Amino acid sequence: MTTREKIVLGLCGATTVGLCLFYALGSSDNPDPSTSERDIASLVLKAKEGLAESELTDRETRVLYLAARQSLRDPFRSKPLQFTRDEPKAELPLPSYTGFIDTGPEPIAIIDGLDYRPGELVSGGEFEVSGIAADHIRLLRRGAGVTFSVPIEKLQAP
Repeated sequence: MTTREKIVLGLCGATTVGLCLFYALGSSDNPDPSTSERDIASLVLKAKEGLAESELTDRETRVLYLAARQSLRDPFRSKPLQFTRDEPKAELPLPSYTGFIDTGPEPIAIIDGLDYRPGELVSGGEFEVSGIAADHIRLLRRGAGVTFSVPIEKLQAP
């Protein structure tokens, strides 16, 4: 056994002996339990008297009423909820990829006339640029985890 281990074991033993003596002899700082119970009982009586003297506000009355009434809804649903779509969600068109610049540590894509690097949000905030290649870009739809591939648009000569 090393010296360090002997010191640690000695400190643990001394602490154990000290705690045993502390609990065996008792602490004179602890008040009599019956006194603290009387203090709590008087505090509860004072609180009850204060509530009896005051009037409830409209909000407190509604909260107490709603807390006491029975709920009609089953909190433990036995069947899944059915959602119906009244109106189809309008899909935003994919941005147009018009150019590619590969100078520097990471490529730059020209999307809708603005330059973007991987990880940046495309204007509007719905798409994030996840990858840039010379012939296409990969866009990640935020919140859905769906990736779209957008090909580069070829410019027509006039």
